Amino acid sequence: MDVQAEGRLAMGPGGSPVADLLLANLDQVRDALVGRGLLTADEVERFAGLLSDPSFFLNVHLMVSARGRRPRADAREKR
Repeated sequence: MDVQAEGRLAMGPGGSPVADLLLANLDQVRDALVGRGLLTADEVERFAGLLSDPSFFLNVHLMVSARGRRPRADAREKR
């Protein structure tokens, strides 16, 4: 089998494009986070502030892409 994988990790300071994306995502889930008791409104606001603060450095989830293929049927038969 031929299998390969690679990972990508986005990092950047508050106010960077990656932080702006996280801030937009936070805005979308803010009410659900607070409504379900996962975070307080103050915690959400504090995190939103950090995402805009250039002295705050963040990294986000690791995205892994994997691909593979099986040998062709005729190649398996030659073994």
